[in-house]
Amino acid sequence: NGEYLVTAAGYHFEENRYASGEGETIHRTDFSVIPAAVSYRPAQSTAWPRTYGPQTAKVVGPQGESIWTDKYGRVKVKFHWDRLAKGDDTSSCWVRVSSAWAGQGYGGVQIPRVGDEVVVDFINGDPDRPIITGRVYNDASMPPWALPAAATQMGFYSRSKDGHKDNANILRFEDKAGHEQIWIHAEKNMDTDIENSETHDVGVDRRKTIGQDENITIKRNLKSDVGNNETHNITNKHVINVGKDQTVLTMDKEGNALLESVTTIKLKVKDNYLLIAPDTIEIHVGEGNLKAEAVEQAVFKGDVLTKLGDGINTELKANDTVSITGTNLTDIKGAIVKVNS
Repeated sequence: NGEYLVTAAGYHFEENRYASGEGETIHRTDFSVIPAAVSYRPAQSTAWPRTYGPQTAKVVGPQGESIWTDKYGRVKVKFHWDRLAKGDDTSSCWVRVSSAWAGQGYGGVQIPRVGDEVVVDFINGDPDRPIITGRVYNDASMPPWALPAAATQMGFYSRSKDGHKDNANILRFEDKAGHEQIWIHAEKNMDTDIENSETHDVGVDRRKTIGQDENITIKRNLKSDVGNNETHNITNKHVINVGKDQTVLTMDKEGNALLESVTTIKLKVKDNYLLIAPDTIEIHVGEGNLKAEAVEQAVFKGDVLTKLGDGINTELKANDTVSITGTNLTDIKGAIVKVNS
């Protein structure tokens, strides 16, 4: 027992008294009920609206924002026929954006920006399930390079947020016969991270221009093979600091090394130095001793004058014989000259 709500009823009546025989009057009632505690909603009789074919719309967002999206990369749009929409983030629901590659934490991301014209379709024609399937250029949003003059060029041309049209990161391919090129432009910084090896193979020439400084860190070895000449032009200083040993490569196949200068060559350690000039070779010992030693002969010769000693004492010493000879005159002078035999 309980209370019920009648949701449908049918009635059937038959009157048979005019017929021969024992015809009777028939009365039949059919009905459908639901418990009175259940809310009743009549079946929908109006067909759900459908869309037919894609439409174009303009991407919108709050005032002052050039990029407006959520964690799914969705955007909001304003349809051209919607005259009541304000053209801001209240103009539509969030609309998903199709991507050439969308995976689980990987793929491609290109978020349509405020003002872009996009192509909007509806899944199964359901107006409650819009999806952006593409983007199109128009008079207000022209391609990044002039067409059809640059029809052989293709690539990606971004835009710095709230920047000028020339503020962009660019990857461009030029397919014009004889002028093929790949051009990469970084508006500010460019970082390359390689977890294993990198190989560069340049068929002809390579040029590099660096506006300020270049720092290179090599944690192991550096090897350079030059097939012909190598030239270094240094305006200021050139400093090489070697923590351990330094190996000097010979300059020719016989093993000869040449260090040449048109003015002077100077090797210096504190106050001691060796100076080689066009008209003299000077060895200067600022502190300590000067030692010259030969296994066989040590020859000191001057065409005009050979002078040994200019200090307090000068000593000539040999384990066997000391010989002083002059072809014309041998002059030995001193306040006291002492000869021991």
